[in-house]
Amino acid sequence: MPQQTNLEPRVSALETKVTALTTRVAAVETTLAQNAAADAALAARVTALEIAIEGNPPPPPPPPPPSSTVDARTFAGGTHAGTAADPWPGSAIKAAIDSLNGAVGTISVADGVWKFDVPVTVNKSNWTLQGATRDGAILRFENTGQLWVNVGDRVKFDRLTFDCSHLPVNNPAAGLRVSAATNSSMTGCKVLGHQNGGMPGTFWEGGNDNSIIGNDFHGEPFGGDNCCQLQPLGGTLDARWTVSNNSFSCVNLVVIGLSDVQIKSNTFTNGPMGNMVAIQVCGAWDKTVTNVAVDGNTLDIGASNGVAITGLPNDPGGMSVIDGFTITNNIIKGTFAAIHCQSFDSNNYLDNTLLGNEKRNVVISGNTLHSYWGAAGIDLRGGAGRVDTVLVENNTLTNSVGAANAIGRDANTLNVTVRGNTGVPNV
Repeated sequence: MPQQTNLEPRVSALETKVTALTTRVAAVETTLAQNAAADAALAARVTALEIAIEGNPPPPPPPPPPSSTVDARTFAGGTHAGTAADPWPGSAIKAAIDSLNGAVGTISVADGVWKFDVPVTVNKSNWTLQGATRDGAILRFENTGQLWVNVGDRVKFDRLTFDCSHLPVNNPAAGLRVSAATNSSMTGCKVLGHQNGGMPGTFWEGGNDNSIIGNDFHGEPFGGDNCCQLQPLGGTLDARWTVSNNSFSCVNLVVIGLSDVQIKSNTFTNGPMGNMVAIQVCGAWDKTVTNVAVDGNTLDIGASNGVAITGLPNDPGGMSVIDGFTITNNIIKGTFAAIHCQSFDSNNYLDNTLLGNEKRNVVISGNTLHSYWGAAGIDLRGGAGRVDTVLVENNTLTNSVGAANAIGRDANTLNVTVRGNTGVPNV
């Protein structure tokens, strides 16, 4: 018989090897799982570091509120002819604005007269008040009538006439008052001034990032400062205003206590009245304002009256400090044409009226001044205050009578550089 081979030891040995191999595979799988977990943790740490270094990406912007257009006549409580005898009620405009209930909306103002004879207050944001046509949609203010927009964001007035010429002299209030507005504007409008020459028909106080662009202001037949005034309001930024490409007839522009102001490319005339016109800038009551720029304006009234770009003193007890006052590239023509840092009123230099008034880092450059009746001048006098660190360069001063043009200074004019001017000594 053939001899049998004993296989048991060999089978046993193979089984031992298979067991050992299975154990090793399990160990490798465990290690791979541990490595994957470690990799995930490391990736999370890298992501966290990237966010810490680069900042969290901004969340997507919220969807804008719904937009709508509302006809103000819908809220008039009946049909009106829109005439002076049968006007639309101004209260309908307030009701239309209130009806938006937070939506972004346009209030359509039909042509005709809209009468405000009592105060009306609006406390809403995100609306545009838009006339059908500028000369046809007339907001007429009488007696104590006023539209007061109090604390509004993204409020816009467009293609409207604000007729403040029916407000009585003894009413010390503007027809349109806008308080603490932000990102707001008046464009393509017409303003007829208050009967009181010292009371502006439209009055903006406080806020920031606002603009007055492409409007038509008429001071006649009353004149003075009766159309537009901008000034500060406590608790607001009082900064970043633009007043540009407007026309001013027989009226001054008055800007008080605002920083980062651009007054540019406006036109001033005085045909209907022949009165003096000016751009007047005043500092704040108790703090320094910065960066007021008056650039590229045309004030040309011929041989009819005086004309000026001028600083303005505050009321007694207040300051008028501007750090960074630039007056550049303007055309100034009148019987007497001048630029004044502190005040156009010669009486203010005879006493302490200008005490606390300072203009610092002043640049007067590239202006053209012509006087028909006397000398043209640039006035750097400080009076009882101070004008400090001034550059006067590349201006042209002429006159029609052969008078000596001048750059005025006094003991409180400090650190002046004069160069490159024509028609005046560069000393």
